[in-house]
Amino acid sequence: MSAFDIRTSIHPNIPDVTLNDASNRRIKVLCVGAGVNGINNTYKIQKQCENIDLVVYEKNSDIGGTWLDNRYPGCACDVPSHTYAFHFAPNPFWPKFLSGALDIWTYLNKVCQVFKLRKYMKFDCEVTQACWDDTSSRWVVDVKRVLPGGAQQEFQDTCDFFIYAPGLLNKPQWPRIEGIDTFKGRLIHTARWPSSYQKKQWKNDKVAITGSGASSIQVVPNIQPYVSQLHAVWFSAGLVPGFPQEHNYSPDDIKSFRKDPQRLVDHQKLMEQGMNDGWSLFFRGHETQNAAKRMLADRMKEMIKDPKLLEVLCWMSSDNTSDPYVRAIQEPNVNVHFAPVVKLTPTGLMGGDGSHEEVDTVICATGFDASFTPRFPVIGRGGLSLAEKLGNNSVVYFGFIILEMPNVVMYGGPGPPVQNGSLMGVFDAMSNYATQMIQKLQLENELIKQTVFADNYRSCGLHYMEMLSEIRWEDYGIEYRDKKNMFAFIGTGYVRQHRKANADLAWYLTPEGIDTLWAKEIGLNDEECKGNSETANGEIKGEPRRC
Repeated sequence: MSAFDIRTSIHPNIPDVTLNDASNRRIKVLCVGAGVNGINNTYKIQKQCENIDLVVYEKNSDIGGTWLDNRYPGCACDVPSHTYAFHFAPNPFWPKFLSGALDIWTYLNKVCQVFKLRKYMKFDCEVTQACWDDTSSRWVVDVKRVLPGGAQQEFQDTCDFFIYAPGLLNKPQWPRIEGIDTFKGRLIHTARWPSSYQKKQWKNDKVAITGSGASSIQVVPNIQPYVSQLHAVWFSAGLVPGFPQEHNYSPDDIKSFRKDPQRLVDHQKLMEQGMNDGWSLFFRGHETQNAAKRMLADRMKEMIKDPKLLEVLCWMSSDNTSDPYVRAIQEPNVNVHFAPVVKLTPTGLMGGDGSHEEVDTVICATGFDASFTPRFPVIGRGGLSLAEKLGNNSVVYFGFIILEMPNVVMYGGPGPPVQNGSLMGVFDAMSNYATQMIQKLQLENELIKQTVFADNYRSCGLHYMEMLSEIRWEDYGIEYRDKKNMFAFIGTGYVRQHRKANADLAWYLTPEGIDTLWAKEIGLNDEECKGNSETANGEIKGEPRRC
């Protein structure tokens, strides 16, 4: 018998497959949510993964997540627009430094159109439960869909890999105020702003707005010029984002960005580096923090004349403050109440200071239920509930990998390891990680179970070289020198670039990273855009998938 006669030398339980060939096994990936993370994951999987069945279930009737749900006056991104774009698809068309919800949705819609991502998505489909089945090693997912006409239908789906990305900013959190159901006027939550309440209805309206977070800061300057009286009621001191909301990009700016992708990327990098360089601001007593406080205190004294208002406000800002909001709360038709609302009456609201204000409309700018409790039951190995596990302060690996939950990534999990810096950069890194997990599951799952045998290793040289191309750390029993903290090597949050003068803190943004299909579709000068427009999971074609 020849030494190379594989028909007799290979163990009969080893499948006849080709190493690292995705065609060996077709797997299914199921994603919950078609917001920013759902769209990014869909693009990455289409681009990088082969032989994949992908389905995205979205409870709404279209893509966008929070940018579809939230349409209150002034709703906008609270980070610079040019940092709020996928790395493969920078947007030269942002109209403002902090662009509005409709502008953001339009961008996300364009991305889905260009890369034909809707063909993977099923809308008006709400996932109601996901359970791990040990027998099949798959997730069993219950889905409720809304049919045309409003009727509901329930069905089940299964998948090998489960992506939990329904978003955090879509479940309104109503304030717990006594008598809230007794108020006879108009009661609104900013996340469910009625289309029937616009400028015409604001005129001569007496309005109270509770809350002092981002949505309140955005709503107040937009309705203040129109209402007859505005009562701004704070639960705590205001946190005012420090970006120049009033800056617009001119047609010449947009034309220049389209003509020169390097200028577009350089502008992105300027914003990103400023955000990434702010880590030292989070260290109490650090000179950078102290200098920022002194600078901001001086600026606030120039802007705010009311001593009590100046004393109460807690500023989280750069050298450019939220000028529209600061101006609005000092207008004659605005009263700022520093005591929280303790009760709603049929005609108005009562404050903790005993005052009663009669109003026509109460706006609850009280944000969302951003807890880590899953939006629906997720039951992992051994019947373990994800809600129960997260409620017990369990460790979640890097904020989105959960033990006892096989083949799952969770966006918006507890303790995401980011306090400042690039939002899209983090999302991109998480999606890349998830994609690698999917590829590993697909390429190695069957081999891991069946290729262990005691005979000498038999293989060709190329096979052996490929096996040694990346270290398989999972085959090692790793022990850490620091017995108390296995992540001690991470340090306090700094990377090498932080320690180097004039280092590039946004190295991940380059013209070469722009997808050439995107460059062509939006009219970018694509000579510098070297990103590959090919996909691993078939051609970019197809129509939206609806239930």
